[in-house]
Amino acid sequence: MRDVEIQLYQTKKIINDHKHADEGWFWVRYSAYPYKGCSNGCRYCYEWDEKYAPMKDYRLLDKVVMVKENAVERLKKELPRKIKDVVCVGDWQPVEAKYRLSRKMLEIVYQLKFPLMIIERAPLLTRDLDILSDISKQTDAYVGFTIVATSDDQIRLHFEPRGPSVKGRFSSMRRIADAGVMIGTLAMPILPYIFDSDEELRTLVKMTADSGGRFVLFGGLTLWGTCKDVYYEALKRAPAILAGSPQEHEAFLWDKKTEEWNQNKAIQSQWGRRCHLAIAEECERQGITHYIPRPVSFFPRELRRNKEIAGNLFIKARESWMLSESPYRSHAFTKAGRAVDSLTEDIGDLYRRKGRQGLLALEGIGEKLASEIEGLLSVQASYTKE
Repeated sequence: MRDVEIQLYQTKKIINDHKHADEGWFWVRYSAYPYKGCSNGCRYCYEWDEKYAPMKDYRLLDKVVMVKENAVERLKKELPRKIKDVVCVGDWQPVEAKYRLSRKMLEIVYQLKFPLMIIERAPLLTRDLDILSDISKQTDAYVGFTIVATSDDQIRLHFEPRGPSVKGRFSSMRRIADAGVMIGTLAMPILPYIFDSDEELRTLVKMTADSGGRFVLFGGLTLWGTCKDVYYEALKRAPAILAGSPQEHEAFLWDKKTEEWNQNKAIQSQWGRRCHLAIAEECERQGITHYIPRPVSFFPRELRRNKEIAGNLFIKARESWMLSESPYRSHAFTKAGRAVDSLTEDIGDLYRRKGRQGLLALEGIGEKLASEIEGLLSVQASYTKE
């Protein structure tokens, strides 16, 4: 924590309430974080952009960490007012070792029986395996570990200067998986021309499976505004950092190649499709998924089939987008998913009463999507938790 200034303050509000759950991605409806700023200083982070930066001067992102002293009290007051859905809480960066706010927020989530997601990279999370395991036994709980490289070489350290080691992340993944908590890798953002070879991506999937991970979710790089400036600065410094290494010559080309990638949507689409397919194919070989299955056990029993089918439609929408198919196809799956998701009657009962016509009466459902839903209805869902 050297060279990082700690500031304490009282926040007026802790929960970010999203209109829809994060469809096809994390399934998060609410998020609540106890700290602003991040001492890890990853050069690819989207929070370097002024639009997302948690403080007025984006350049302070890794130099100042603001502690929300009343985070636990705010969560205890705000969360009971929310409809039960997935909440993403906590932040286990180094400051958490002292303030322990993330652990206390987990205790609130457990008391209120809310389903939980954690997006993390720090082995410090394993300190709280006891409460995390308790939440997992009570309702849905899952963890995504951000991992974008497979080794702790100079390149990884250049882009994640104070981030935890790759070895430490996979070791922590194994401990969390062994505790019975669903966990996987968030391969995001994959850095073009740096950590994006098919071999690297396949290795990342295999290391995840070998560590007990059950999914790998791929995402691309955000390059706009000031986060683009920070990332390009890191690219330009890379050759000096890698002087004398086998990657030195290649590093001289990273900024030019990345600029071409960022300016050319066709190149981006082809790149995204290739990365997605490499990960998806290796996930299938390893017996894990290239998406996060939607958690549904916390919903009322009569709505779980709707949520599961809607989840499948949202995943198909994401899949279509990742494969650079027609945007209309992706939008159609999303619209259909929302129609099923908002139903207050079990879609199975609706189908038994009205058949295909009942499905066609739903907003955005045509013949092809009705057939898709009929196929999903034929798969018997299993709901094991009350």
